Amino acid sequence: APAEPTTYLRRPFIETRNVGAPGMHTVASHDRPDLLAAQYLGEPLLVWRIADANVVVDPAELVATPGRRIVIPLVQGG
Repeated sequence: APAEPTTYLRRPFIETRNVGAPGMHTVASHDRPDLLAAQYLGEPLLVWRIADANVVVDPAELVATPGRRIVIPLVQGG
């Protein structure tokens, strides 16, 4: 019998109507995605919001290039 197909769920992206005016951050060599989320959003697990705002899948891409300016979303209503 053929194998059952594997179903993958797409990661949800935040909707722009729930995001306030974004902030910006210039990446330093010591930055980590989880620490940026903790600093700006108050919770390290919200790193996916920063990744989504910068259209990257892997949050490590956010800090891979020192000097890069990344968008920090200001999420309204939690």
